[in-house]
Amino acid sequence: AGFLTTFPGVNVVLRHPERDRRFVTTQPELMIMYGRPDAVDGEIIPIASGALAPVCTYTYLQNAAPLRVPSDVKDHRIIRNNQWLDDWEAWLSLTGAAPQLLGHGLVMPSRNACVAAMQAGLGVALVPRFLVKAFAKQDGMVIPFEHELPTIDIHLLVPTILKGQPE
Repeated sequence: AGFLTTFPGVNVVLRHPERDRRFVTTQPELMIMYGRPDAVDGEIIPIASGALAPVCTYTYLQNAAPLRVPSDVKDHRIIRNNQWLDDWEAWLSLTGAAPQLLGHGLVMPSRNACVAAMQAGLGVALVPRFLVKAFAKQDGMVIPFEHELPTIDIHLLVPTILKGQPE
């Protein structure tokens, strides 16, 4: 079985554009994935925490009810990821708020789509904090609470096939 067959949870495959053209492989050169595989033929490097936090835009908050405490999300349009529909309830439970408080919202097909909907000012999204933390203020985003929902971390995988190959 190939590397990609063994690890179907891969989210991104990167290839170096200036790699020696004589070095041809069907194996990925670098992989970024959620989770840490049990066994891999290569090096595993943790690169980010996948912890989730609520995020919205300043513009959205100017036209919405305040977000002072976690239970205030009941008065907001919640943006959900259709692959992880229970994340908001888990986050609310973690904060001590009642999960049944959640009301209306949007369901998006991926975390990236949730971020895009949030950036468009459509509501509050629960996304990996690392995706927005570094540029939140400059891009007009607000992370209203410090509470994070622990999830699967993100790792960089460097297959052994690259060991000793020309750069």
